[in-house]
Amino acid sequence: IPNYSDVAGELLFRKIFEIAPQALNMYSFGAEFVGREDELYSSKAFQMHSSGVFKMLDSAIDMLGPHLEDAAKPLADLGAKHVRYGVLPAHYGIVGEALLHTLETALGDAWTPDVKKGWTLVYAFLSTSMMAGSNRKVDKMNERKAGFVKLNGEPVPKLTAGTQERLSIPNEVLTELENASALTPAANRKLEHLADYLRTDQDGDSVTTRVTTTTCSTEKDAGYAGNDAGGDVDYSNMVESVSTSWEIVKKIPNCTEVAGVLLFRNIFEIAPQAKDLFPFANLYIDDDEGLFKDPAFLIHARGVVTMLDACVNLLGPDLEPVTRVLERLGARHIQYGIVEAHYPIVGEALLKTLEAALGEQWTPTVKQGWVSIFTFISTTMQNGAKLCASERLEDQLQL
Repeated sequence: IPNYSDVAGELLFRKIFEIAPQALNMYSFGAEFVGREDELYSSKAFQMHSSGVFKMLDSAIDMLGPHLEDAAKPLADLGAKHVRYGVLPAHYGIVGEALLHTLETALGDAWTPDVKKGWTLVYAFLSTSMMAGSNRKVDKMNERKAGFVKLNGEPVPKLTAGTQERLSIPNEVLTELENASALTPAANRKLEHLADYLRTDQDGDSVTTRVTTTTCSTEKDAGYAGNDAGGDVDYSNMVESVSTSWEIVKKIPNCTEVAGVLLFRNIFEIAPQAKDLFPFANLYIDDDEGLFKDPAFLIHARGVVTMLDACVNLLGPDLEPVTRVLERLGARHIQYGIVEAHYPIVGEALLKTLEAALGEQWTPTVKQGWVSIFTFISTTMQNGAKLCASERLEDQLQL
């Protein structure tokens, strides 16, 4: 659908406000449009928010796969962040109903019972993960509040964002959606186990400040071509230049495949020995063109670009979600033989790919932004790999 995030976003929120008109008051831009909702949908603030919701959904879908933890932790962090906006467990059922209505409208005859069941299960996963994060956040807020009030000898007040509720599917509407999807008891147990894990998982200090500092200051140490962009980088301008230029790249027909093939052409040109890391490349030792048409290679190349797209979509003031994804991605790449020396090669190849794709729009500012972003991506993945290796070593020593 052309401009799908704007179109679907408006349809989603029209349904939300139809189900729960009072929900409009939850948005900073909502109060001034009470009673004149049609003007709301053409306002820039609403369009940015609604489009952002669907881009986030797009990123979550991209992360679905055999390793659901990669999506669950960022979603839990997102749920925790929504506590400050007054989002309660009951709201997830409203959004779930509105989302299914939006998808049914968009898909028409393609909205089959199987598709509905699939989306219902996925939304149960999304909402369960987010509610677990919000409940964990409320628990921590209660703990801090209890410590403060104890000093004053006052009774300890309890926040009520679902802290005492079960973490499965607490809302009636969402329960109906669950029943409609014919979720098996095993699926429900997995969701509850996931929620318990996410809620009880206690992290250390926030990495957001540490990551933003790393992102904006270490590109000069990245060790790959293009690091001459140098200099201090304003984070908001960096995100804007990267996001805007990436949207231009995405307009290239069949973008994920075209960009993926060009990226790996550049990688193998810089480091021909890198082919040894890919099992499917063994059949094409002296036949690069054959390799670039191989179905297994194309799946992998598209997947790399899709993951990059998800990372760009997750950039924002809160870097916790994308940090979690990248740390786990780096940890998983240990099994493929990826070491620190490989990251600069990919960084150089990525900059060459973007330069070729953007042409005259590859400006020093855009280059500087992408150098910083890749520094953040590579540093975070390497941190994840180091942590994983350390944990494995500890396990071996214990054994």
